[in-house]
Order: sequence, then structure tokens, then C-alpha cells
Amino acid sequence: MLWKHALLGIGLFLASCSEQSEQDAMTDTLAKSIRVGEAATDARPGYGFDLYPGAQVVASMMNGMSLRIRSDASFEEIVTFYEKQLTERKWEIQSRKMTNGKMVLKSVNHASPEEVMSISIAPAEESGRYNLVFIKLLVDN
Repeated sequence: MLWKHALLGIGLFLASCSEQSEQDAMTDTLAKSIRVGEAATDARPGYGFDLYPGAQVVASMMNGMSLRIRSDASFEEIVTFYEKQLTERKWEIQSRKMTNGKMVLKSVNHASPEEVMSISIAPAEESGRYNLVFIKLLVDN
């Protein structure tokens, strides 16, 4: 699931590349960003967000934009933690949407209204593991 979200974003980005060489270079860069197991343990969430206390990163991609973590915490505790992280960083949560067991928190930064932050939190197939995706977009108002 973690990789499905990341791959969708990657696919959209690659489709916007005009040259095959640009696509190949971006694919290579993204592939090199994947870290699993011991190589991922020092990864942290993107955009300055904190890792859930006590969680261990077991996989990361794109410099922390996409993480798989292991934690004894419940899904609800992790969601609440990232809601607090957003509000502490002056993001106003605009929507909190649960779909197919995945929570997506969408927020806006009033200091920079063109910035939209989305944090997706989903339980992984394995018990005690969660997929986190952090995406910041710039939008035209």
C-alpha cells in the first residue's frame, strides 16, 4: 500500500517528463531512494514532521515522504499524533477522510495559502505496521 501511493505520484510525475532520458533519470533517482530494513532505521518523515514516539522505520522512500513503521500504538493513536503535529506546525486541518481503512488528513497553511499538506496513514498488511505518506503540494488560488 505504501508503495502504491508513492508509485502513483511517481507515475504522474514521470508522465509529465517530456524526454525518455528525463523519465529514466527520475526512475533511477527514485529507485535509489528506497531503503529497507537496517538501511531505513534512521529515516524520518518528510517536511520536518516527527516520527511517532517509539516507532521504528522499516522502509522509506523519497527522503521520508513515504515510510513504513513498526509500532505498538493503535491506528487511532498514530492518527491523533499526526493531527497534533499538523496543528502545532500551524497547519489547519481542512478534512479528515477515512476510506478503506486509510485516514487522509488534508490541511492548509494560512501563512502560505498556496501550500496544501496531506498525510495518509494506513495499517499495513502485517500487524503493528503502518504506512505513512507525507505530500506537500503548491496550488493556484
